[in-house]
Amino acid sequence: MATNYPGPYELRVFYSCAPAAFVSVTRQININLDLDGSPEKGLYFSEYDVIRREGVPVTLANLLAGFVAVFKPLLSSADSTVMHAELWKYNDLSFISEFYASDDISEAGTHAGAGEAAALTIFTWRTTEGGIMKQYLLEQPLENWQPTTYADLLAAQQDFVDWYTADATSFALGRDTSYPLAFLRRNSGQSENAFKRRFRP
Repeated sequence: MATNYPGPYELRVFYSCAPAAFVSVTRQININLDLDGSPEKGLYFSEYDVIRREGVPVTLANLLAGFVAVFKPLLSSADSTVMHAELWKYNDLSFISEFYASDDISEAGTHAGAGEAAALTIFTWRTTEGGIMKQYLLEQPLENWQPTTYADLLAAQQDFVDWYTADATSFALGRDTSYPLAFLRRNSGQSENAFKRRFRP
């Protein structure tokens, strides 16, 4: 795979965002990964094995459960719910993807704060090949607007960051197809696209 192409597989986790006085909008967080072997479409998540940086593969079902456990503490308990997940496969060297499987989740966020319309949080890691991997979180509580290093993250945010880099759980791939190795910073701000969707219909 060439640098900056997604995949080879992608886990898409969908969550709702309904900051006070606004209608609910579905958002998603995308995670590149690779599967062991060449599995067929339409299987249960428990039948897909995901390759990890260290150790034996883990089932996609177990991986998703672990992800939801560290993800929902970042989501507002009043405004957001983790809804479902989908597995997609990308054609080599392309942005063309095909649907493989899905799984229901339906777990509410557990953060005590309220979501903020058009808010954007970006978590950034350095990968093992020297590239950058990012995860974007939309319309969730913002503790501050300053760039934040690991030591100043909230405990739930540290758990989220650690889950991506720990030997036992590291499976996500940057677009250089290598694993996240070191956390760089968390940035907060406003998403132009989310702002337009909320305020410029």
